[in-house]
Amino acid sequence: MLLAFLIVSCALVVGLWLYDTCRLGVSKSCLNHFWFFSLLWIIYFPFRGVLIDQGIISLQVSRDWRESELIISLLVAFLFWVSAFFGYLSLTGSNQHFIAKREAAVRYPGIKVLVLVSLAWVFLFGRVIQDGVFVPFQGNEQNEMRTGGGHVFLFSELYLNAFFSYVCIIWIYKRRPAKDNVFWIVVVAVLITSLVMTVALASRRIISMTVFVLAVCYILRRRRGVALAPALILSSIFMAPLLQTLRYTDPYLFLSEDISVSKIILSAFVMRNFLTSLSSSFEGIDHLAAFLEKADFNQIVFGVDGGVAWVFNFFLGAVPRALWTSKPEIYGSISEQKFLYPWMYENGSATTTLPSSFVVDFMFGMGFFVGIFFAFFLGRLFKILYFKLWSNDENYAGKSISIFVLANIFNIVRSGTGFTQPLIIFLISSAIILGPRRIYAEVKEMVEIVLGLRCCKVEGGVKDLALNSG
Repeated sequence: MLLAFLIVSCALVVGLWLYDTCRLGVSKSCLNHFWFFSLLWIIYFPFRGVLIDQGIISLQVSRDWRESELIISLLVAFLFWVSAFFGYLSLTGSNQHFIAKREAAVRYPGIKVLVLVSLAWVFLFGRVIQDGVFVPFQGNEQNEMRTGGGHVFLFSELYLNAFFSYVCIIWIYKRRPAKDNVFWIVVVAVLITSLVMTVALASRRIISMTVFVLAVCYILRRRRGVALAPALILSSIFMAPLLQTLRYTDPYLFLSEDISVSKIILSAFVMRNFLTSLSSSFEGIDHLAAFLEKADFNQIVFGVDGGVAWVFNFFLGAVPRALWTSKPEIYGSISEQKFLYPWMYENGSATTTLPSSFVVDFMFGMGFFVGIFFAFFLGRLFKILYFKLWSNDENYAGKSISIFVLANIFNIVRSGTGFTQPLIIFLISSAIILGPRRIYAEVKEMVEIVLGLRCCKVEGGVKDLALNSG
């Protein structure tokens, strides 16, 4: 039954995607927020469900799930995908306004990024490089140090988010970026810093997002990417096992003559290791099954905490502990994990973070029906971001926000409103590069369009987007 569900859902999503591809071209249908979201949805729910049912993978939370429990979870997840799909369709391009505008020049964006890069190195020398020795974080050290020190760790993230806005300005819109020496200095500085930060923080996200954003900007500049666009999307998924392996490998092993680097890399692609790593990167159906088992009828229909976790994810989580001394240690998405697996917190904070998926997050706050509406508006957001991505308008803020969200679809499917935390950091960084007025105006416009308070304003509709498609 689960295998049949996987086949049917794949056929449905792929069929609809191919229809879009025939209309818009390969590059535009691949670099599409909703279809990327749909591909990840298949992996998070139907694909992982089959792997669990067949006993092919090991679970981080050991549990023998019955097929009937997984099927019910799949049906719930499917309803959320359908709601997002209708939201995506509800925002059409047939009545788009043509607004041809040019942005005012941004002053010294490269210098600003380099300043933030220097702050990232201040963080590295203060927290990672001790007495001249590179000591990356291990285990739960980073989570413990972030409690009360989140403002310090902010330095490790601002430079990269600012770079995303910067590369959007230079690589997409500048006529000859290859002749800009500052641009290449910034790119090299960011790539080196990202490599070091990836090892220091044991986070595959840093370097993978850097490469992903650079590739997306390259495709948008050329306005086509028949081979690169699908390769980029697929590699972002299927390279996850390798990055997972490298993430938990002691970096000094690569310098040892007794250890074969090729063996470390190839171990990630042993079939069982590959499937387990791939599946552990995209957990969803088992957390949803745990929620449906744990929650009573009222909690499923009306929610668990009345939206308190959402409030922390959206706003309160960003308040520094130095200003709010009584700020709880367990809040937002972590409180959802504690609800699902309370035994992980019997001896203090859990050492492993298990994002519960957007379906659980949307239901946790105010229940199933409100969660369905959230999914609907999420689909509308994906549509307007898609328009912003491929519009010919010179819109620095809109383009950079769209690219950032595209690079973080994984986090949206994984954690729902938990994605707002990195989004806030990105908006702060973008405001440094582009100016707060641009960012505020763009976010305000997007929110109004998603809620139906304003007509979507992009250059050209769906038919226009099909022009020059790859």
